[in-house]
Amino acid sequence: HPAQVDALREDTDLVSLSIGGNDASFVRLTQCATDDICQTESGPQIDLEIRDLPRRLDKVYEEIHRRSPDAKVLATGYLPLIKRGETCPYIEKIPASDREWLARSIERINQAVREAAQRNGAIYVLADAALDHTACSPSPWVDFTGQETNSFPMHPTHAGQRAMADALRAAL
Repeated sequence: HPAQVDALREDTDLVSLSIGGNDASFVRLTQCATDDICQTESGPQIDLEIRDLPRRLDKVYEEIHRRSPDAKVLATGYLPLIKRGETCPYIEKIPASDREWLARSIERINQAVREAAQRNGAIYVLADAALDHTACSPSPWVDFTGQETNSFPMHPTHAGQRAMADALRAAL
């Protein structure tokens, strides 16, 4: 966060944030889609980081408001890799309890980002149909490997980027 805030100019009118995931070990969390012992090994640390996320996000907002008090701030949520109760061939070897934990963890990160935005006068943005376009869906906005969609693994696909851009445009 400090590097992001340090780059903020004093006269900025618009700030768009995609923050929070790295503070909650999002990289490790996404690896849980392929690791059947992830929750056992990393769950307690990830849960602790998610619980601390509101405090960390509030500090970022405080600095943004200090440097650019009149900026309109948009905070983007994370497109979900999977939703509760969902499975597909790529993740079917992962125990159902771990899949549920993964889906809930991403929901908790998004909830923390949304609530921090609300507390701090920002606008939370996540494409409305995000849960219909998980990595297991027929038309994914995120992809486990990136191979089928020519995208970066565990990141938004071209369609996901477009959906988020449209959601940001609508929020403006």
